[in-house]
Amino acid sequence: MNSTEKFIEKVRESGRKVTKATNGEWLVQCPGHPDGRPSLTVRHSGQMTLLNCFAGCQSKDIAAAIGLSMKDLFDNPDGAVYNYYDNGKLVRSVMRTPEKKFFQKIVDNERVVLYVPEGVDLAAAVKEKRGQVFIVEGEKDADTLASLGINAVSSPMGAASWHKCDYSPLYGIPNATIVADDDKPGMERAEGLYAFLKPHVGFVEVVKAAEGKDATDHIMSGKTVFEFVQVPINEPVDEEFEEAVASRRFSNKVISEAKRRDSDEEASRI
Repeated sequence: MNSTEKFIEKVRESGRKVTKATNGEWLVQCPGHPDGRPSLTVRHSGQMTLLNCFAGCQSKDIAAAIGLSMKDLFDNPDGAVYNYYDNGKLVRSVMRTPEKKFFQKIVDNERVVLYVPEGVDLAAAVKEKRGQVFIVEGEKDADTLASLGINAVSSPMGAASWHKCDYSPLYGIPNATIVADDDKPGMERAEGLYAFLKPHVGFVEVVKAAEGKDATDHIMSGKTVFEFVQVPINEPVDEEFEEAVASRRFSNKVISEAKRRDSDEEASRI
């Protein structure tokens, strides 16, 4: 029994209404406040239970209301472990505690690889005519999208370290969608990654959550991946190219003016 199943069992024991939705989520009467109509969304994602109360209750308060702690929202009470593999070899593990503290165990740091959730097949996505991969910020977000059957990956060590990762497994993918966390570091990561990936993929775009800060907030608010908000990216200006264009336009203007004067002079001699 995973953490979500245990949570749902505790909610039922408390006499609150529980309904299972068709998308893998549960809708329940929130233990954190008097709730007539179910306002709490519950989803199992990777190794943990995600909660979103539309009335604004915090996860720790919801859990406490039915005798649970934040540790009980993880399949392993010690937290989640995200493993990174390079050609089948374990090269890095990232540990996330229930208190949202992070620790890394690096086996081989020669190449910083992407985190690929279980069930995501990047090689197949690259070969698909309309293959798509969502590049999110953080393993939790990658797991959230993967729990919906969506191809998603993440780099390790946060927004500021995106450039240290090897993105070559994404090269050739028809569609790459970068999901930016809605803060300054997240947007800077997205802009840099956009410029980096553009020469290597068929199409690349940047989106952000319609609700909340990140991909998990977006999904838990009831939104789908089709409802991410587009983020316009200002393309870097190639000054040398722009100067060449301006010079060519000026040359064309001079040529046009010279032809006009020649025509006028020819007409005056007739």
